[in-house]
Amino acid sequence: MVIFFRTHVAVSGGGYVIFHVDCSGISQAMTDPDQGGNRLGAIAGLAIAVVLLVVGLWLARELSATSKMQDCLMSGRTNCNVIPAQ
Repeated sequence: MVIFFRTHVAVSGGGYVIFHVDCSGISQAMTDPDQGGNRLGAIAGLAIAVVLLVVGLWLARELSATSKMQDCLMSGRTNCNVIPAQ
């Protein structure tokens, strides 16, 4: 299958420029069932995204706790230790 594109392009003498695009290999590449590498890349990307999410949540929690401790210390208190629930 060949697709012809006709477009107006500034060429000396005027006229049209015709581009020929050969799409014969596209349908074969899109329907090939032996392309397992795409799934492996998607799974790797998902794993990286999950790791980044977990690290981001942990970092936000640690920064929040540190900020609360600094706020307590800056207010002049001396008993800023966290009391665990029993």
